[in-house]
Amino acid sequence: MKKISLLITVWFAFSVLHIYGQQSDSIANKLIGFASNFKTISHYLPQEKVYLHFDNTSYYIGDNIWFKGYVTTSALHEATTLSKVLYIDLLDQDGHVVDTRKLKIEEGQCHGDFSLSDLKRPGMYEIRAYTKYMLNFGEEYIFSRVFPIYNKPKEDGNYEERDMRIRNRSIEFKERGKSEKLKNLNFSIYPEGGSLVDGLESRIAFVATDKSGQPVNITGQVIDSKNNNVLSTFSSEYKGKGAFSFHPQGGKYKVKIESEAGKQEFDLPAVQPKGYVMTVNNVNADSITVKVKKNNATFSSLLGLVSTTRNELITINIIDFAMEDACEIKVPADLYSGGVSQFILFDLTGQPLAERMFFVYPKNELRIESTQSKDTYQPYEKISIDFRIADNTGKPLETGFSLSVRDADNQMEPIFADNILSNLLLSSDLKGYIDNPSYYFESDDMDRKNALDLLMMTQGWSRYNWQEMTGIKPLEMKYKPEKGILIDGIIKSWIREKPVANTTVSMILSEKNDPDNVMSTTCKTDDKGMFSIYTDTDINGTWTAIFQTSEQKTKKKEVVDEKKRYHTLLNTQFRPDIRPYTIEDLSFKEKENGNIVDSDKLESLLEGEYEEIQYDTLSLAMDQKVHHLKEIEITAKENAKMALKKEHLKKANIVYDAQKEMDDMTDRGEYMLEKDVDEYLASINGNFHRTYTGGDVGYTYKGGKYYYVYNDISVWWMSTGTKVVRYTPKEKGESSAPMFDWVQVADIDSLAISESREMINKYIPIELLTDPDFKDVEYKAVVFIYLFPGTNAKTRRKGIRRTRVHGYTPGREFYSPDYGELPPEPDYRRTLYWNPNVKTDEEGRAEVSFYNNGTGKQIIISAEIVTADGQIGGLYKE
Repeated sequence: MKKISLLITVWFAFSVLHIYGQQSDSIANKLIGFASNFKTISHYLPQEKVYLHFDNTSYYIGDNIWFKGYVTTSALHEATTLSKVLYIDLLDQDGHVVDTRKLKIEEGQCHGDFSLSDLKRPGMYEIRAYTKYMLNFGEEYIFSRVFPIYNKPKEDGNYEERDMRIRNRSIEFKERGKSEKLKNLNFSIYPEGGSLVDGLESRIAFVATDKSGQPVNITGQVIDSKNNNVLSTFSSEYKGKGAFSFHPQGGKYKVKIESEAGKQEFDLPAVQPKGYVMTVNNVNADSITVKVKKNNATFSSLLGLVSTTRNELITINIIDFAMEDACEIKVPADLYSGGVSQFILFDLTGQPLAERMFFVYPKNELRIESTQSKDTYQPYEKISIDFRIADNTGKPLETGFSLSVRDADNQMEPIFADNILSNLLLSSDLKGYIDNPSYYFESDDMDRKNALDLLMMTQGWSRYNWQEMTGIKPLEMKYKPEKGILIDGIIKSWIREKPVANTTVSMILSEKNDPDNVMSTTCKTDDKGMFSIYTDTDINGTWTAIFQTSEQKTKKKEVVDEKKRYHTLLNTQFRPDIRPYTIEDLSFKEKENGNIVDSDKLESLLEGEYEEIQYDTLSLAMDQKVHHLKEIEITAKENAKMALKKEHLKKANIVYDAQKEMDDMTDRGEYMLEKDVDEYLASINGNFHRTYTGGDVGYTYKGGKYYYVYNDISVWWMSTGTKVVRYTPKEKGESSAPMFDWVQVADIDSLAISESREMINKYIPIELLTDPDFKDVEYKAVVFIYLFPGTNAKTRRKGIRRTRVHGYTPGREFYSPDYGELPPEPDYRRTLYWNPNVKTDEEGRAEVSFYNNGTGKQIIISAEIVTADGQIGGLYKE
């Protein structure tokens, strides 16, 4: 693929030769210097992009979410050679991370899945994907997609039942927040280049939407606010967008618009007394024309004009306004590799004066074709599809692509209909909602070119910050690209919490499922107390890590390592902040009638409840929440305990992986090892509150009392520190004998909070029922405590931290049944076939075969690809 080289030209207004003086030469060199900085920084700090291809567009509890990740460098979309680790988070609608995947990036690709089998809470779930390196540039850069996840249908296979009612929503997470509500009619105005300038004709783009963010067709007039003269008329052209020309002459102006919602008035942006106006014409396929004008009140000077494509500098022009007040430049279109580009006009301080995005259609789009023997299928019938992939010249391509084939019935399509081509070339480089982005790639006819140009004028944001990329504004690089499994952190002193330099950090790793698989290493902290360790080999799954800090001391003329009681904080708290959902995130289109299921309707569904169900599991999936069940020794007694524990977990409102919560708090610098369980619960769950009564400190849950069940015995109270007093009943009706245990918060494996009246009544201590001081107290919850298997307390030696380290998430294969004979049970699969890496032969051909489910008749095919050298292709076929 052709690399784009830097084109430097010096332009004079209307090609009139102007001899620079020494001062002008200095200014021109300074302008060129900003462009040179841009090119240098973009070379040494290239950006990455992530795109995920999913097997479906909506899910039900019990489904799997399958995905393929493509990670590219953003300039030419080549496979990244920077990061080797991709993080994928699954978040609920309140912003709580319920599951995470950590995948190895190989040749810019990876794949994985999320199991929803144990997820009991429906809702609008977000999947976001990012490399740690991407977080240096801002959280707007990460990939994000929102899916509806419905309750499992009461009748198997009845996917017309789309139920999101939450069953006894007990735990409220308020992190995500809500986006600003839109009005019934919303009208936004965008002067081309950025500003209206007195005396200069400008082109003004606009966009009109309703309260659901859907486009609205309008007509309008520009009115002089002083005498109400009509100065210009206009109407929308595509998806509520349009543009009109206007020549302001000072003063204030407003627009009157008319739509189905009625008549409304809006103010035009204030007219600037001096400045520049930039217009871009991108209709000609051979070149892009840019015009820059200034008014008489604006001081004449040399200015720089650059064009960039995805953080790569394409051209720089020096404009001299000493002779004329306008300049026109034509740039060959074939300099641009395709996608969103940008012109930036700037002064000798590097400050942007005008900016304009434009779009160039790609020239290297791959061609994906599919053929199948028939359009409709019988239940359990074998389906075969032939694929052919070729480059833009028709040459066959031996490569790999991801493929999803799903049942076409009862689909919920997001109104944000993005695909790999529209995402990498368009929506990932713009901020805000784009209605049906795939529309712009169906052809490059004049209608779509004009619609794309309106989109470029109205989005108003680019992911590439000119001031950061020229060095004017500092760019803080907190994270380097991860080249493998990195374990890093900081060592701090125990008392003063100050970083400790030149300290030895020893680490021992042992695989959770194979304790004999052990690796160890040591390193020293730098002058800021930081340390970093890469594992020698790839590690998969969960490992136990033990960190020991020590320093060399001379004792009796002998150098020895002396253990030190320092805090070891790992760098694990780098997740992006939670973003509010947009209206478009919560809007879906019903396939059968094309109606929009908007955010208002979804919110009413999400607020409903099942009255007949008193408990439900929120938060983490069961296989993530409880990591130690398999380690329990299998005996008859333990089986009974395990069954009882599973019953408690099933009927709990929320289950906490206590060690994970403890690790997160430790790495945030919140030390809970010496706290009691009440304090610990209050720190992780906002429903627990400290109270003061008559000088005594206590805790409540949702304003009421709660009690603990520890080792299946009701706990009377827990003292500050580690002491636990529990009562073991002698016989029914008799007073219990006190027994004392010593338990540290760090010994707790998991916690389950249940508001179930059944559980509260079953385990409430008899003392609380017979003591007159307690019998009228309202109990709101019972908290089940589970220690690590086979231990009552872990000894904590100074300077030692025991924690978990997560390697790459092991992959799983999509199960595709073989129906040579009819299955014994009905098949209601919605995703019929998923393969993250279908291989084509040297002729660019591949054939896939699989069996239909028991109800479907038609299929939807979704195939996507990004090659190592940045060629993009996608196929969506109903």
